[in-house]
Amino acid sequence: MLLCVLVCSYSDWLVTLGKRQSKLVPMMLLRIPFAEAGGFFLASSAVLMTLDLGHLREYLFVASKGVVPKLSIAKEWLAAYQSLMIFFATIWRFYCNEGRSTRNKDGTHSSPGILTVIMAWGSFAASTGLFSLIVWGLLEGLPDSDMQIHASFPAHMKADIICLQTLTLVWLGYPVTSLLARLGHIGLPGSYYNATWSTFKDGCFAFLDITSKAGLAIFFVLKATWVPASVENGLITAGEAYLNITYS
Repeated sequence: MLLCVLVCSYSDWLVTLGKRQSKLVPMMLLRIPFAEAGGFFLASSAVLMTLDLGHLREYLFVASKGVVPKLSIAKEWLAAYQSLMIFFATIWRFYCNEGRSTRNKDGTHSSPGILTVIMAWGSFAASTGLFSLIVWGLLEGLPDSDMQIHASFPAHMKADIICLQTLTLVWLGYPVTSLLARLGHIGLPGSYYNATWSTFKDGCFAFLDITSKAGLAIFFVLKATWVPASVENGLITAGEAYLNITYS
């Protein structure tokens, strides 16, 4: 299962290598330097997927001639917030053991100190806050279906918006799963992790990883079969001219 998750985590990069001629393709070549990063592998994948979705949002801004508003927060900042979010989540889960009791040398358990509790739940709150900011940054201002019809969006651009919304909102499963697993261990020793909850948590995270990262790959593969790169590049060229976007 782990191998499957790891492969699917980078499938969005692998399947788009043959589509470099399109300006739409997310800048996934940035993944290469991280390929051998060991424990940083999955974290870098999450950060770079934020860049991918931000790139898709920027494409929609240009291709829609501004109907889809420009990102309020640059995609590079959103990716940086993703790194901080993972950092705080790591403190909560591993350094503070989710604010649970600690095991002593004699086998007994001690309640966590007040500073540990504050650090644990403060880190969880900080991670959740950053997560909310990332989701808001990617989805803020997207036109509803009526506005899309009024602006005569082509079908493939409507699909882009659905893809962006779906793959961003599916991330909600991560904090929900973590919180449910923590609530399921209230009153249990901090060194004990219930096998049922562990399986539930691993299964949910595997599903979320595959759905989000492989979902992006599947979307672009399917889209490449019915939307020529020339069509997308034409929309970008027209949008750049309409918005008076120039590159030095």
